[in-house]
Amino acid sequence: MLWKGGLAALLRADERASQIDPALQLLEEREIIVRCDTVRFPGERDLAFRHALLRDGAHALLTDAAAEQAFERDDLDEALVAARRGVAAGASGAGLAALRRVEATVEARQTASASGGPTPSPSSAAEMSYRFDILDGSRIFYEACIGCWSRDFTQQYIADLKQAVAPLLGRPWSRVVNLDGWLPTGPDAAELIIDLLRWAIAAQLVRTAFVLSHPTSRLQARRIIESSGLDVISEFFVTEDEALAWLRQHGF
Repeated sequence: MLWKGGLAALLRADERASQIDPALQLLEEREIIVRCDTVRFPGERDLAFRHALLRDGAHALLTDAAAEQAFERDDLDEALVAARRGVAAGASGAGLAALRRVEATVEARQTASASGGPTPSPSSAAEMSYRFDILDGSRIFYEACIGCWSRDFTQQYIADLKQAVAPLLGRPWSRVVNLDGWLPTGPDAAELIIDLLRWAIAAQLVRTAFVLSHPTSRLQARRIIESSGLDVISEFFVTEDEALAWLRQHGF
């Protein structure tokens, strides 16, 4: 089943929202969808796909938006169901990456809650922070990240990082990223982190050593890297000393 109101909710401020009526009419004319005799919601006509394959294909296209919107409403159960449905339906490319990010974030939060670990909550700017340094006599860029980051805060972090790492650019470099104070971050912020990783690789980032002692944070970090589809050389360590030793073994 589908309804005009549901499509409008998915599209929200999208410029295509004004095209819903003519689009539905065209789909009816082409016999892709049909009107039903039932009325589930007052004022809404019930519509259905004529064939199950068409329905499944349409659901695969919509699940990333549905999953992200459920996450924004803090409806974690619905977000996880939508994400898994999209993956099972054969989502690919950017849609699959978005679904994997939602899935990883929700699973990490649920695991943290069940295990008594740190569970993200709406954070103020004071609870979100980062620190940068270039280690003396090396080509290692150090980062320490704290809090559950919003999209706006992540954008500021990226701008500041690009400025701070500038002295290392032009030659291969590496990173130590201490995420022990970091909490599972929303999918929109995770997308920006993937864009940063793509930029860093183009700017000759060779290796990244993540310091993560908490398993839920490590889970999401791994999922973000996997969903990026990028060829990233990275390892996870419990302490900064272990992370630095690994990088120095490789000439940094």
